[in-house]
Amino acid sequence: MPCAESHPPFDNGSSEALWTEAQAYPSFAVINYNPGRVPGLGSAIFLHADVGGPTDGCVSLPVGELDSVLDWLQPAQNPVIVIGTTSTITSY
Repeated sequence: MPCAESHPPFDNGSSEALWTEAQAYPSFAVINYNPGRVPGLGSAIFLHADVGGPTDGCVSLPVGELDSVLDWLQPAQNPVIVIGTTSTITSY
């Protein structure tokens, strides 16, 4: 359950406070991230719930569809989420 009153030990104030965003992040998956922690490249790209507007670089779905995708994902099978145009996606 999100808790707006607490902050995790890794919070340095420069990232999105996911624990306070209950509408967008009731559940989510990490699509990609910045493992090298290169400044200015952001921290992660998430698959999360649609909140009725654009995201800041993430992918959002209506909650029912998000739940279906999350139920389908099997991390042990190394799933891939491809973001792109129809012509780009059909090459996968």
